[in-house]
Amino acid sequence: MSRALIPIAILLLIFCAPVSLCAQNSSSVLLEKARNEETQGNREEALSLYSQWLNANPHSNSMRDVLFHAVSLCPAPSKALEFLETHTEKLSGADRGVSYERMADLESSLGLLEKSTAHYEKAAALGNAADSERRRLKALVIRFSMGQYSRVETQGLLLSEKTNNSVLRVELMALTSLCAALQGKTDEALAMVNEAVSRSGGRTPLPLLSQLDISRMAGAAEVYKKALTALSGEYPDSVAAYLANAQVKRWASPMFFESFQARMVQGHPVQAGAFLQQTGAAALREELENAGFTAWMDNSDGIWRVFIHNSDGNAAERLAEWQSAQKP
Repeated sequence: MSRALIPIAILLLIFCAPVSLCAQNSSSVLLEKARNEETQGNREEALSLYSQWLNANPHSNSMRDVLFHAVSLCPAPSKALEFLETHTEKLSGADRGVSYERMADLESSLGLLEKSTAHYEKAAALGNAADSERRRLKALVIRFSMGQYSRVETQGLLLSEKTNNSVLRVELMALTSLCAALQGKTDEALAMVNEAVSRSGGRTPLPLLSQLDISRMAGAAEVYKKALTALSGEYPDSVAAYLANAQVKRWASPMFFESFQARMVQGHPVQAGAFLQQTGAAALREELENAGFTAWMDNSDGIWRVFIHNSDGNAAERLAEWQSAQKP
């Protein structure tokens, strides 16, 4: 550097350093204000401040942590989804993939199936191989619930051939065999699901759940009885056993097995409503979740029905009380 330029460089350092420090201080002040509002119970104000910080610091190493913490403060799933939609694109690489997956999880629980599959597939393009495969399976599960059996069968078989994850492989075999059965290929499907059960080694209940459905379609009473006995014996207090006994839709949401920890169920699920349109069922499900119920949707007979979990046997009474409180 020439002697003439040295004073200019020094001046730049002198003037730019305070600007940088000022920006850092401003960001720290925003975070401190947001935390104070949160501590005082002012969630809306805290969310607004966190949002300001996220807009002002798109390249910060703390971006993901701040975003996901802020989302945890949202009062309802729809608000959490809106917050993620606003800020996810500011994340980079694998972090953006994690956020897409969270958006898809929320969308699947709200019945926004097309959006959910799109975000799972976006998430699958980011992150490592294990994350990608898991997210692709979630997308296939949603497509299954939408009745896209041929597409799920084709893509599921391709993914099962590529994966090195033995548990994922048998879960994909279970799903694709069910797709084959629903397209009228019951003999082929039964052979495939029987192989999936034998390979699973008790590591996942999903092949047994598929075996139940397919054996019923095929009229294979002994296989059905054996699968039901295995579920009750190997997973006595699990969600899988609950599903087998309650006969609710098996693949309603990929979040179902992660978030719905059913234990010692004392009654069948209670229907809270029925709708011709999915949007009505999704809206009721969200209201019920916000009121503290564990709710899900079932479209197995062409009608969108909303059910609530009945672990204590008193769900009908609690639902009636809630419905009465909603009346003007």
